[in-house]
Amino acid sequence: MLEGEVSDHISCEDCGDETFRLFRCNICQYTLCDKCWDRQLVHKKVAHEKTDLRLACRIDAVFSKSQNAKALESLHDADEATAWFGIDRDVDDDQPPTLRVSRRYSDIFQMRHRMQSGKFPQSPESDKDMQEKIPVPSLVSFVGQTGAGKSTIVDLLIQGQTGSGSIADYCSPVPGSNSEDLPTSEDIHLYVDPSTIESHHCILYADCEGLDAGEREPFATALRKDRQRKPKKQSEAPSETFSNDSHKSLEREISWMKSKTKRSRQFAAGQLYPRILFSFSDVVVFVHRNSRAVEVVLERLLEWGSVAVETTNNQPILPYAIIVINATKFDTQPSLWDVETSTKLFFESFAETVDKNAEFCRHAELWRKRGKSIVTLESLMLCYFSSIRVLRIPTNSRPQLLNEQTEKLYAEIRRGSQIGLNQRADLRMSLDIFEFQAYLNHAFDHFCETIELPFDFVRSTLLHTHLSTTFADGILALAIYMIPENPRKSALAIFEKLSPLIASSIMLDTTRSNLKGTPDRIFAQYISHIDSALREFCNRHWPCEYFVRDRIPPHLQAHMNTMDFQRDVRSTSILLRCVNVRSGHAAKGHQLHDGRIFARGAYLSSFSVKENRKQVLDQIYSHFCNLLVKSTQLIQQGTQPLDAASTIHRDDVLATRYPPTDMKDRSLWLKYTSFCICCLLNAPETTLPCGHMLCRHCVMAFGRERGRMIVEVLECPLETNSYIRCQPRSVYLKPVAAGVRVLALEDGGIRSIIQVEVLKLIERELRGKLPMQCFFDMIVGKGTGGALALGIVTQGWTLQACSENLCSLFRTVYAPENARKLPSVSIRQLKVYHPRYISRTLDECLKGLYSPDRKILDSCHTNHPVDQSTKLVILASSAEPSTVVFSNYRRKEARARKLSSTVPYILYPDHIDRGGPNTWEAARATMANVGLFKPFVDSHLGPLYQDSDVSSSNLVSIAEAECRAVYSCLQDEFPDLVLSLGCGRANDHDKPHATDPSQVAWDEYIQSLPGHFPRSSFIRINPLLDKLPDFGDVTSITKLQQSVGTLISPIQITDLAAQLFATLFYVESRTSSYNTNNNELIIPVRILCRLPNETAEIQEIARLFKQEQYRNAVFVFLEQGSTEEQTFSIPERSIDDMITHLWFQIPTYGLVLRQFNVVVYAMLRFENGNTYSLSGFPRVLGSSDVRSSTASTRRTALVDPPKQMRQTWTAPDPRDSVMKEASLGLPSQELSLARFPHQRPGSLAQSNKTPLVEMNAVPSLFELEAPNEELMEHGR
Repeated sequence: MLEGEVSDHISCEDCGDETFRLFRCNICQYTLCDKCWDRQLVHKKVAHEKTDLRLACRIDAVFSKSQNAKALESLHDADEATAWFGIDRDVDDDQPPTLRVSRRYSDIFQMRHRMQSGKFPQSPESDKDMQEKIPVPSLVSFVGQTGAGKSTIVDLLIQGQTGSGSIADYCSPVPGSNSEDLPTSEDIHLYVDPSTIESHHCILYADCEGLDAGEREPFATALRKDRQRKPKKQSEAPSETFSNDSHKSLEREISWMKSKTKRSRQFAAGQLYPRILFSFSDVVVFVHRNSRAVEVVLERLLEWGSVAVETTNNQPILPYAIIVINATKFDTQPSLWDVETSTKLFFESFAETVDKNAEFCRHAELWRKRGKSIVTLESLMLCYFSSIRVLRIPTNSRPQLLNEQTEKLYAEIRRGSQIGLNQRADLRMSLDIFEFQAYLNHAFDHFCETIELPFDFVRSTLLHTHLSTTFADGILALAIYMIPENPRKSALAIFEKLSPLIASSIMLDTTRSNLKGTPDRIFAQYISHIDSALREFCNRHWPCEYFVRDRIPPHLQAHMNTMDFQRDVRSTSILLRCVNVRSGHAAKGHQLHDGRIFARGAYLSSFSVKENRKQVLDQIYSHFCNLLVKSTQLIQQGTQPLDAASTIHRDDVLATRYPPTDMKDRSLWLKYTSFCICCLLNAPETTLPCGHMLCRHCVMAFGRERGRMIVEVLECPLETNSYIRCQPRSVYLKPVAAGVRVLALEDGGIRSIIQVEVLKLIERELRGKLPMQCFFDMIVGKGTGGALALGIVTQGWTLQACSENLCSLFRTVYAPENARKLPSVSIRQLKVYHPRYISRTLDECLKGLYSPDRKILDSCHTNHPVDQSTKLVILASSAEPSTVVFSNYRRKEARARKLSSTVPYILYPDHIDRGGPNTWEAARATMANVGLFKPFVDSHLGPLYQDSDVSSSNLVSIAEAECRAVYSCLQDEFPDLVLSLGCGRANDHDKPHATDPSQVAWDEYIQSLPGHFPRSSFIRINPLLDKLPDFGDVTSITKLQQSVGTLISPIQITDLAAQLFATLFYVESRTSSYNTNNNELIIPVRILCRLPNETAEIQEIARLFKQEQYRNAVFVFLEQGSTEEQTFSIPERSIDDMITHLWFQIPTYGLVLRQFNVVVYAMLRFENGNTYSLSGFPRVLGSSDVRSSTASTRRTALVDPPKQMRQTWTAPDPRDSVMKEASLGLPSQELSLARFPHQRPGSLAQSNKTPLVEMNAVPSLFELEAPNEELMEHGR
C-alpha cells in the first residue's frame, strides 16, 4: 500500500463498520464513522475537527516521510532525479566551480508528451490539437530560510492535486527532519503541478536551497556522495523519471567565483540563484516560520528583489509575490486565515516602519530619488513585485484547516501565474517550453560569465529568434540592424533611410508577380507587412528615448586629467540613457545598460505606430510611384519589364543604399541573412563569395544563364560600386520539376566506416565516375555520420578521401593514449559521467580537417556547381528539450514550424552578419558523445553534445521536415528517395528475439507514413554483424572495411544504384492541346537530366547507357487506371552527342492522356525489364502540373502576418508636399543608407513633434554605488 492511501480494512473504532464514510478526530486521534461521530461525548473547548480519513492519511504521509532514516535515504535517492541546476563545488581551489544543469526540465515535458500520446492513441484530432498548441510553462519559485518548510509546502501542493493519474506518478520533495540540524537539500529542484501538466499553461515548482544555511553540507549532499562511493544498484526509477539517464548534467564554469566568499553556499543562494529565478518566475513564494520575526524576512525579501531587479534589462513583468507564514499556531484568530484580511493587517502593522527600519529607509530613499512616491512598506515592496499576498499555513495538528489553507495557496499561485501569462502575452513575450529553455540557457551562460552586467531579454530574443522570410521580417531585420549606429538616430529617420529600398522591393515583386492595378491598390497589398514590421520594431526593439544629463561624479572625475577637461567642454556632464524597450519597460521604469534603475516613469518615444504610420507609408508610397514611372519609361524604350525593374533596383536603389564610401554604415555588412538581402522577400538560395545571400529569383535576375540549371553571377548586385569586386560564382538551381533525394547517416563511432564502404559499393556499381553528391539533394547526419556528411558537402571529399580522413580521425581521438587518466585520489573520480577521452585532441583534429575559420554557410571547396547545391543538415543535442540543427542554407521558418511541430528541434539561430558556426564547430558539437567527450560550448546555445537517446526516427523525421521546409514541391508529395545508412547491428545468437533500437525506430517511422507513399522510396541498409565493435574500438576498422562487401547483398546494391540513376532524369511539360476527335489530351513533354551539360558527368551517363545493364533503356509513361504504356526510346544519336559534345538532349514527345488531371507514372526501364521511377513521379501533368510552373515570389514572402486590427490607409494627394518632394526623382546621395541626414529641411527626421525627454540634475547617480569604468562606458 502506498503512503497516504487508506487500507481497505480500517473500520470505525466505535461500531466496527467499514461501509460508512470514516473520519478522524485531530485531537483524540479516533477514527469514527459519520453516525458514531455524533454520539461521542461533547468535546472540550479545544477544536476537534471532523477530518475525512483519506485527507488525514494524506496529510500524515507528508509529515511522516522524514521519520524513518532508511526510508529517508531512499526518498533522497529518488529525489536526486528532480535536481535541476546548482553549483558543483567538488573542485580544487585553483579551479572555478561549475554550474551543473540537468535534463530535468526536458524530462518533464517528455513525460508530458508520453502521457498525452498514451491518452489519445486513436485520436488524430487530438494529436493535431497537441501539435498546434505548444505548452507555455509558468515557473513558481519557493525561497526562504533553511528549515522554513519550503519542501513540505511544495509536497502538500503536489499531493493535493489529483491530476490525470495517481499521485505516486509524480515526484515530490523530501521535507526536512525535525531531529536533524543540518540543511536538507541542495541547489534547485524542479517539480511539476499534476493538475496542469497536460494543460496548455503548465505550472512548475522550483524548490530553492535555503538561505542562511551557512557552509555546512546538506543532508542530501552527504547521502549522494555515499551512494556514489558504493557500487551502483539496479533500482526501478519513479514513473515520472523518464529515463535512467535523466540526471545527466551539463556543466558551465563560473569564471567570477574566485574568492572564498563568492564560492560559498550562502553567496550562491543569496546572489546567483535570485538573479536566475527572479527573471523567469511568474510567482515567487517566500516561506517563513516565525511570525514574530517577519521584519527580518522582509529585509531579506527586499534585498533579494533588489539584487534581481537591477540585474536584468527589458524584463517583461515583475513576479507575483506570496509571503507564507508557515506553522502558524492553531489558536490564531480566525480572521487571519483569510488571505485578504491577513494581507491587509500585515501591511498595516508595518505602516510606520518604512522610515524607521534602516534597511527599509535605504531602499525607500533610493526610489524616492528616482521619482517614486514611497509612503508605506507595501508601496516599497511593489517596486520589486507586481503584487504581494500574505497567507498563513497551520501546523499538521489541524489537517482540515491545513488543507483549506493549502488550497488557498494553490488558488493564489494559479491566479499569479495566470496574471503573469496574460501580461507576457500582451507584451508578446510569452515563452513556450522550447523558448523558455533557450532563454534560460542564455541566462545561465550570462551569469556564469558575470554577475556585474545585467541579463538582457531583448538581446536573448535576437539570439534565439529565427527570422522568417516574410517581407515584414526583412524590413524589421534591416531596421534592427541600424539601431546600434553611433550616434543613435531617430526611429523615424531609420525608416526614412529604408523607405526607398522597401519601395523598390515592392516594385520588383510587383513586376515579378505581374500584378495588375493602380499603384495605390497594388501598394495596399503590402501595407500589412509594413505595419507588422513597424509594430514589432516599436514594441520589442526600439529603446526608450528618456535620458538624463548630469555632472560627472567625483569618483569618475579622478580618472580624467586636466587636459581632458580643458579639451572637452562636455566632459563635465554625463548622459544616462534608458535601454528598456516598450515590452520590457512597464515592470521597472527607466534602466541603464548596467542594470541600475535611475528614474521612474513610463516608456517614452517620439516614434509610434499610431502617430507616424501614415508618414512612413506615404514616404514609401511616393518612392514606389516614382520607381513605377521610371520602369515604364524603360519599358517604352524596349526593355523587358523584369529587366527594367531589376536594373532600376540594382543601379538606382541598391547602388545608392550600399555605397562603399562610408565604411561606418552597418548596412554595408549585412551578410549571411535569413532573407534575400537584395529583394527582402524570399529565402536565400545561395551565398556569394562576398557573404551576401540571394534568392533564386535575384540570382536569375542579376546573373547570366549558362544552360538550363546553371546561372553565373559575375558580381554581387549590392556591390556594383565597390572597389573590390567579389569573385564570380556559378550557381546550380535545382529544377522545379525534379524531386528530392535524401541521405541519412547515423552515429556509430568507428562503425561509421561501414557507411563509407556502402557508398563505395554504390559508386562502383555506377562505374566509379559519378560522385555521390550527384545523387542526393540533402544529406543529414549526426555524430560520426555528421562528420562524414560535413566532409562530403563542405569539403568536397571523394569517398576515398572520406575513408582516409575518418580513419585518421578515429585512430587519433579514440586512441588509448588519448584516454583520460583519472587522478587516484579525488572526489571527481566519483562522478559517473566523466568524459572518457581528451576533448582537446578532438578539437585539434577537426580544425585540421575542416579549416578553423570556414563557416558552414560558405561555398563548398569544390568548384562543381552541383556539389555546392547539396543541402546539409547536422544534428546535435542541447540542454533544451529539443535537437539543434546546423545547416548550410536558410529556409522559410514560418512554414517549417508547421511541418516540424511533432519533431522537437530548432534551427541554429541565424544571426545577421555571422555565417553561423564554423564547420569544425558543427562537427565538434555533433561528435561530443555523452560519456566520451566534453560538450561543445556554443556562444549562443550553450553546451551542445550528441545524445544516444536521439533515435534514428528523429534523424529521418527531421530530414523529412527540413525537405518540406526547403523544397515547396514536397508539401503534399513524397521524396524520390530516402536512404538511411546504419552503422551495423549485432547478430546476437544468445538473444534471438532482441531487437535493434535503431531498426525499431525506422520501422515505426515507416508505419507512420501515409498509405500512398511508396515504401520502395524509403530504403535502409544496416548490415548484420557477428560482433558489434565498441564505439571507439579502432582495432576493428580494417576488419569492418573488408567485411562490408560480404555482408550486403549485391542484388540490393545493384537495385539501389539503378534507382538512384533513374532519379537523374525528370520531365517538364508544356501547354496541352485537346484532340476533339479522339477525346484525347496531348501534352508535349521533355525528358531532361538533372546534371548540367558540358560536364564530365554527362559523358559518364552516356557510357552507362552503353553498358550491358543499362543498355537499350526506354522511358515509360503510364496513366493511372490504365494498362496501356507509352514508351519512348533514347536515340542513339543523343547518346553519341553526350559522349562527344557533353550535351544531353532528347526530342520532345507527345504524351497522350485520356483524362484531365490524372496521375501519371514515368519510369526508366532497362533491358532486363526492371523499371525505376523518374524524379518527381508519380504526379499530375498538364494544366495542374504545379512542379513545372515557376512559382511567384509572393507565394510565401507575402503570407499574411499574424492577424492584427486592420488599419486603413489612403494614398496621399500628389499635390502633397511629401509627394512633390519624392516625385522629383530618387533621393540623392544624402538620403542613402550611408549618409544619415542631420535635420535635413523637409525630411521626415525634422517632422518629429515630440522632442526627446530630458531632465536636468537628477541625483540618481550619486546615491548608487560607484560603477567601474567598463560599466559606465556601457551606460553612456
